[in-house]
Amino acid sequence: DIARLRIRNRWINDTVLNECAVLLYEACNGPHRERCAIFTSHDLRLVDRDADEAEFWRRAKCTEYWKRDGVLQFIGTLVQVARMRGLQVEFDSSPWKACVVPSQALQKNTYDCGVWVLATIAAVIRGFDLVDLSEIDIRRFRSFLLT
Repeated sequence: DIARLRIRNRWINDTVLNECAVLLYEACNGPHRERCAIFTSHDLRLVDRDADEAEFWRRAKCTEYWKRDGVLQFIGTLVQVARMRGLQVEFDSSPWKACVVPSQALQKNTYDCGVWVLATIAAVIRGFDLVDLSEIDIRRFRSFLLT
């Protein structure tokens, strides 16, 4: 699957996205890393499967998500977006903070969406709110992910 990164105009799949996200997290040693926890699409599938508590804990305990402000912000943002779309969500988010990010598209093609997601993950892990990359930079970032 990692070979998908070698082909410039090819989408990456969930396996590549998940593994690269974990690798980016492991590669970053900065102080902002401690605010983050990586959850993958595999973790989300546990909900669809009605996995038991032990299986959730086995997958999530290594993230120490309860120590991460970013996780709380992420959940708070999801709740806020759901409410903006007219869904009734009961949730006490008073101690949490949600941040607004730009709504304009940064990606100009139809195949680098996963690479942009990974660039955003890398930015957040390093303590930035936004990705300041161009299309050319994303091509370089795609190559970086292969190293």
